[in-house]
Amino acid sequence: MLYTEMVTSAAKNIDVNTELATDARRNLTARRIDTRSHERTRIPTQAELDAILAHIEANDRQTIPADTIIRFAAVSAMRLGEICCIRIEDISWNEKSVIIRERQDPRRKLRNDQTVPLVDDAYDIARVAAQGRSENRLFP
Repeated sequence: MLYTEMVTSAAKNIDVNTELATDARRNLTARRIDTRSHERTRIPTQAELDAILAHIEANDRQTIPADTIIRFAAVSAMRLGEICCIRIEDISWNEKSVIIRERQDPRRKLRNDQTVPLVDDAYDIARVAAQGRSENRLFP
C-alpha cells in the first residue's frame, strides 16, 4: 500500500502518516495480538519498593524528587501523568482531596475532572511536598 497522506503532529511538529498506525493495528488484530493495557495482577512488595527507593536516593545527580513521587504513586494509585500535573491550588487540605484535571476514563476515551481522596500517607506526602506553597505544581 502506498502511503502519501502525511499529517503534522501538533505535539512534535513532525510529519506522521496516520494510515501506518491504523494498518498496523488492523494487522495486529488479524494476528490476534492484543495491544490493550492489562489490569495489574499484583502490587510491588515493600522490599521491592525499598530497593527502588534506595537506588534512586543513592544517585547524587538526581534533581527531581523521584523517591517522593514514587512513594506518592504507591499510596495513591495515580498515574504518573496525573501526579505530575497536580496543582497545589487543586488540593483541598480540609477535605483531604485533590481535583485531578482531565482524568482519563480507563474504559473510554473521555476525560473529566475528578475529585480524589488523599488517603493514608498520600495526604502527608502532599503536605511535605507543598512546603507551605499555595500555588504551582505539587511536584516539579
